[in-house]
Amino acid sequence: MVERPLYTVFIRRGPGNYTKQRLVAFLRSWYADTWRAFAADFHVGALLSFNDLLRSEGFVPRLRAGNRGIAVIRAWTGVVSRHYYRLAHDAIRAADPDALILGDRLPIFYDSVAAMAPWVDVILFR
Repeated sequence: MVERPLYTVFIRRGPGNYTKQRLVAFLRSWYADTWRAFAADFHVGALLSFNDLLRSEGFVPRLRAGNRGIAVIRAWTGVVSRHYYRLAHDAIRAADPDALILGDRLPIFYDSVAAMAPWVDVILFR
């Protein structure tokens, strides 16, 4: 299976998926609940609202060239990454307070490095 950006993985999910619900709420907040602003950064197909986006399944709004959509995707990657690394850190520390926590090598998620840094002892690079 090909790795996909975290935005793509979660936006495809159905409306009952908790993380998709969080992503759509994040997009609403980022764009001040203004669908037109979101649609200026992404190709939205036949969707007409954030509610339509939440109800969709399998559809991925794609970036419009030259616009600011990549900033929201990077911000979302940071949100998910911070949550993941904090949970991993807390679980490892609970099991072994002296363990050395190694970060991941994520060549397609470089934006995760800043999110990872506070929660690991070592960051790996290629």
